[in-house]
Amino acid sequence: MYTTEEKSKIKAAFDLKCERQQFTRNKAAASMNVSPATLSQVFSSNYNADDTNIWKQIAIWSNYFMNEEWNAVNTRNFNLITKFLDDARSHSNTYAILGDAGCGKTFSIKQYAANNAGAYLVQCNEFWSKKDFLGELLRAMGKDRGGMSIPEMMNLITNTLRQESNSVVILDEVDKLNDPSFIFFITLYNRLEDHTGMIMFATDHLEKRMLKGVRLNRKGYKEIYSRIGRKFIELEIPSKNDVAEICVANGIDDEKTVLEIWKDSLGDLRRTKRLIHKHKLLKNAA
Repeated sequence: MYTTEEKSKIKAAFDLKCERQQFTRNKAAASMNVSPATLSQVFSSNYNADDTNIWKQIAIWSNYFMNEEWNAVNTRNFNLITKFLDDARSHSNTYAILGDAGCGKTFSIKQYAANNAGAYLVQCNEFWSKKDFLGELLRAMGKDRGGMSIPEMMNLITNTLRQESNSVVILDEVDKLNDPSFIFFITLYNRLEDHTGMIMFATDHLEKRMLKGVRLNRKGYKEIYSRIGRKFIELEIPSKNDVAEICVANGIDDEKTVLEIWKDSLGDLRRTKRLIHKHKLLKNAA
């Protein structure tokens, strides 16, 4: 159960994200896959069932936990990702950006999508069909996707985006998509070229898969490779300075402890976060 104070903070985070993304409450409800009526009942305290799960869903969508428990830092990768997202959004460019697990790419793009209107984040899964892929993009855009066919979904997406300015579609973990969904990117790109930016994020598995597909002349791979400019942008392993800044921003400024966390982090920012949590617990227990 959430306290009244916690609900108030979640609602404030929700309102802030809607303001930054220029979402109406109805668009936010569609993005969360809940009905506008349910959202209205929850916010007016008229929801007749246990509201714990729905408040949790609102909190996650609003990045409440991120904002309240963890302070973001502009690491080198964060700045690089922001630079390319800004460029793609402003100039309708397409890029493919690669980074190891734990380098901060997913955290950075979540922050960007939460704070910029027209930035639509889709986190891909290996079991998706073409319809699943389009449905998730519609959800990110705050559109109701119920009952539509694939052509109808594609038309709604492209017609909406072509009417917007400064939009970018962000595909995270795109290397997880199976070939039919992955190649479907070509259709989306062709309809949105010069209207909407697109950036694919993945590990280096995407580059290996792409180059192999090009070499074997697999359907669609040469087209996709051309559309990303035949180039992959590589993120760096988080540096000692990145880790130190994250430590300080999140309450650990002892040089010995910071150095210990850096050495034990193995260049993984998820591991860094866990180590910071561990040291703060030890400090509080002392």
